[in-house]
Amino acid sequence: MTLVLFRGETIYRVDDAQKALKGLTSPAWGFFDFDPAGLFMCAELERLAFAVIPELEVLEKLSREGRRNDLFYDQIDGFRSALDNCQQKQIAKAWWLLKRIGAGLPQEWMKDL
Repeated sequence: MTLVLFRGETIYRVDDAQKALKGLTSPAWGFFDFDPAGLFMCAELERLAFAVIPELEVLEKLSREGRRNDLFYDQIDGFRSALDNCQQKQIAKAWWLLKRIGAGLPQEWMKDL
């Protein structure tokens, strides 16, 4: 069985998605924005089995082309410490890249990769 939760816009709140996830016992996959907040939310998922993140080379190219430096610099102070200490390998690699290029990507720009 697969359950896909969409949290965004103004319809569904973060706590609605968190409540739904708490009732599950199966492994979770996370697909979030490629920015400090998104990486943090993915890392915080209980039972995280896989982070849906494009190949780092692709992610770097698209992030540089997209020039969304605001997604990095507007959030860095709130999440740097937690992400620097993250032990989840996929998140740690993505965090290394994000710090190196200083530009993120909204989730919507990655959905077709």
